[in-house]
Amino acid sequence: MVNPQTAGVPVAGTIVYNTAIAGTTPNNVTPGYYFWNGTVWIKFAAGDTSVDVEDDLRVTIDKGSNSAQLGSLTGISGPEIWFFRDCQDVEAMSFTLQLPHNWKDGTTIYPHIHWIPKSSASGNMRWNLDYTWANITTGTFSAVTTSSVTINGPFTANQHLLTDLTSGNVGIDATGKTFSSILICRIWRDSSAVSDTYAGDAGGLSMDFHISIKNPFVEYP
Repeated sequence: MVNPQTAGVPVAGTIVYNTAIAGTTPNNVTPGYYFWNGTVWIKFAAGDTSVDVEDDLRVTIDKGSNSAQLGSLTGISGPEIWFFRDCQDVEAMSFTLQLPHNWKDGTTIYPHIHWIPKSSASGNMRWNLDYTWANITTGTFSAVTTSSVTINGPFTANQHLLTDLTSGNVGIDATGKTFSSILICRIWRDSSAVSDTYAGDAGGLSMDFHISIKNPFVEYP
């Protein structure tokens, strides 16, 4: 390789695209970009678009009719969170979620909730997530889908727990969905349900959706 500007050895940092397959290990070359470090040619590592980069979309739980009740953690005064109370039938909080521009269109999203039991007790706790999802411009919000999961006790007061909101953590199918699409959601508890036997309040800390995003170092088709 000759530097076309100096007719001599390439300047450190020179980048070329090699089209040849030649040489023997460790000095063999294959098609791809290489840069000259001042001594040898080094090939750029190729990005793999089949390997997803994960990120979290965090949601603030802060509004709703039949809403949960603000309250302090057991034995801790000051900061408050929303408690989905026992013996109150249905209590719920609603929120919206917009998929960002760097989301990999059509890939499954995985909702989960961070929460705490207010009291130490046995029994089972049941979380429910309602959602409807529509693309921007071309989409229409339709019938609500409900995903319900049951968490087996016993529970410890103020323990930070993480619960996946789809059975077996299969996630929410996103076939046909694109960036800037929006979900309208409701997270709720029905303490009168037969499957909800935890005789205590459940405090919602945060809602998150695990998503796959585009690798910023990979060129996508």
